[in-house]
Amino acid sequence: MHPDLETQPLARIRWATLQAQREVLMEVFDEAHRIGRAADFLKDPRVLPLCELILNGATSYEGAVLLMAEGFAERGSFVVRRGPLSGRTVVTFDPSPEGQSWFEDIREWKQDLFDAGLTDLVTDTCVVDNGHGVVATRTMVEIALEIGDGALLKRLVDPAAPLGVRQGLQIEERVTAEARREALDEWLGESAPRSGAAIVDLGGVLRGFSVRVE
Repeated sequence: MHPDLETQPLARIRWATLQAQREVLMEVFDEAHRIGRAADFLKDPRVLPLCELILNGATSYEGAVLLMAEGFAERGSFVVRRGPLSGRTVVTFDPSPEGQSWFEDIREWKQDLFDAGLTDLVTDTCVVDNGHGVVATRTMVEIALEIGDGALLKRLVDPAAPLGVRQGLQIEERVTAEARREALDEWLGESAPRSGAAIVDLGGVLRGFSVRVE
């Protein structure tokens, strides 16, 4: 760390975030030139949340707000017809035509980065909850309802609602990350199987609590 940062606490927070991102990229990519290109690519704050939404069917509340502001995703809703949540209206969040088009463009432009590790970086986790909840596509919500994924359903928020207000979709059932991974492979149909599908909750980290993985 640069000595001048010792008296710049806000800059130190930003520096630590970027440094952690670089360390992860060095693990993902084995060639130096790709690490730099991936870092430059991910500086665009739209890239990761859009990749998450399209490849995983879910992203964080923060990512959803950004995508909605850019016109890259849009809210929808449907009424659950069976099961413990029958009759409840669920707000969903899907890529817009503009968002889907932009994703296809960047995937074509950066195909080597996606093939070399960027796709795995995104799909090895189902979604990361920073503490304000997550959003999911209609397909992802239907998967969660089908397999009884209470860990995802309870975290669903409406990105147009006040910060931290969840949809109240509580069910008793829970599934393992492995069961969720198998369902995602079957329903979302990426060509390469994913190695994981955990929901990672970072909401308590700043308060001194451990990371929660479900």
